[in-house]
Amino acid sequence: MLFIGSILKSINQNNKMNTDKLKLKHSVFEALLNHKKAEFKKISDYQQDQLESINEADLDKSEMIESQTENMMREMRTESQSLDHLKAEINFLEDYKSFKNRDEVGPSCLVKTSIGNFVVAVPEHQFEVNDEKYTGISTKSPLYEALEGKTEGESIEFNGQNVKISQVV
Repeated sequence: MLFIGSILKSINQNNKMNTDKLKLKHSVFEALLNHKKAEFKKISDYQQDQLESINEADLDKSEMIESQTENMMREMRTESQSLDHLKAEINFLEDYKSFKNRDEVGPSCLVKTSIGNFVVAVPEHQFEVNDEKYTGISTKSPLYEALEGKTEGESIEFNGQNVKISQVV
């Protein structure tokens, strides 16, 4: 009976560790999603302010020199492309439903390495969750390509550095 009890205790400890890892993964994805939404709102609000300040009468197409309004319109077209890209990233993060542990580096996972912590989803500068820093990378990034399929304890060479994988979730 003592043997079965120790096995059950070990299983319970593993389940708790897995649950803690999945909670962290969820928190990181939520933080990344919230950051992307805030960035989208900031650009969208700025664009709306610019639209409201444009005087349509100022759009004189016969002028050879662009007016300030025409410059703002061109800038807004560029920002619209950024908004479209951000919206696609937000949709990807909102559609993410697979909160399961992973054994190897793949899409939608967390990877802790000797050079930093990464979330494989969408590109993002470093952000913080529970006092730990994470960087978002896409599946098209060179780092992801080097890490793909690797497991905890493995190492890769990246940009002349030895990178050891300490955790995959």
